[in-house]
Amino acid sequence: MKNKMLAISEIIIASAIFLGIVYWEVKFLYTKTTVAK
Repeated sequence: MKNKMLAISEIIIASAIFLGIVYWEVKFLYTKTTVAK
């Protein structure tokens, strides 16, 4: 049971990091295109 909980928390952390990276990438590209216009 402990290993399963650890795996779930790792998945949540990995997902949060991934979403954070995607968010910053989109924000960076959005500001870049806005400045270009």
